[in-house]
Amino acid sequence: MNINENFLPNDQLKAKNEMNCANNCITRMEHSLYEGELEQAKRSAVDFLNSIRELERMQVEHVQIDDMVKALKDKGVNVRKNI
Repeated sequence: MNINENFLPNDQLKAKNEMNCANNCITRMEHSLYEGELEQAKRSAVDFLNSIRELERMQVEHVQIDDMVKALKDKGVNVRKNI
């Protein structure tokens, strides 16, 4: 996923961190399953989903702001995104 295109500049570092966290959770889930540690695998799955939800929230916010800027420009309002 392209961080620069999918997230607001103020969210990009957090998005990178959440993506790293999600990838680490996948690794932990795989390891836990291999070791038979099902409770740990479930906790890692919950952590993974939390990271995905946060990424989705930030991405939706980016899209909403882009849509708002476009709608204002379409109405002739001189606006630029400065976030």
